[in-house]
Amino acid sequence: LGEAEAAGGGGEAEAAGTSAEEKPSAEVLGRKADATLEEYFSCQDVEEAIECIKELNAPDFHPEVLSRAVNTALEKGKKQRDLVMDLIQRLSKKHVFTSEHLAKGYSLVLEYMEDVVIDIPFAPKHTAEFIATSVADGHLSLEYLTGALAHLVECGLAPKIVVFTLEHVAQLKGANVIPALILESKVEFASFLPEAKKAEAPALLAELVKSNTELSAVLVPAEGAAAEAVAAAAATSAASDSKAEAEAADEGANKKEEGAAKETSGEGGERAEGAKEASQDGGETGSAS
Repeated sequence: LGEAEAAGGGGEAEAAGTSAEEKPSAEVLGRKADATLEEYFSCQDVEEAIECIKELNAPDFHPEVLSRAVNTALEKGKKQRDLVMDLIQRLSKKHVFTSEHLAKGYSLVLEYMEDVVIDIPFAPKHTAEFIATSVADGHLSLEYLTGALAHLVECGLAPKIVVFTLEHVAQLKGANVIPALILESKVEFASFLPEAKKAEAPALLAELVKSNTELSAVLVPAEGAAAEAVAAAAATSAASDSKAEAEAADEGANKKEEGAAKETSGEGGERAEGAKEASQDGGETGSAS
């Protein structure tokens, strides 16, 4: 009996061990994350918040943690936004949050932005500031926006969020880094516009950044330069066409002159032949006499 009890006790211990090893549900993790955030907003101890997130031992849940943190901050105010910004930066620097976590987490925030903006009008701008900070810190590529904002193109939020992001990156790193950042990520402003408005991209971009003189200085001239390049190419093409037309006209004139010369030569030959025949007729008349 003692051995059976011992065996039973061992089985219970093993079952308990197995249960302890099971990962907590998303619901449980969510409650713990929310509690951590509330405590963080109250005590503002960022290191303790980081440890609590690490103790969740659930990296796959990190995007959800980021999403909950940003959404809560958007609902509350600037103080909470600044606290969450600091938390995300530190978690990224410590490699607790990876680039993949950031991308997935921000996408969760952006997923319902079209509805969120109704209750929180500044949500797109403030969300862009979080994204811009991760971009400026080198933990997220600007190229991320191309896919993340695809569902916000038709409603018109996509181009605004792009500009908000660029403005905040410029504020953090300087406007002079923006052209290189855009070139490196191969982001095209027109890709964030509905098909019917893509041709208006330069004008729309100029309108969106006109209040930011530094950003306007580095972005709008670039669009202008592109337009000048297109115009120059068109002018070159037109000049080439004109040259071809002139050459064709010259060739036609030359052929016409050659034809006229041949006609003149033919007429001269006919006259000479006529004169020859007249001379022969004269000679025959003289002989008859």
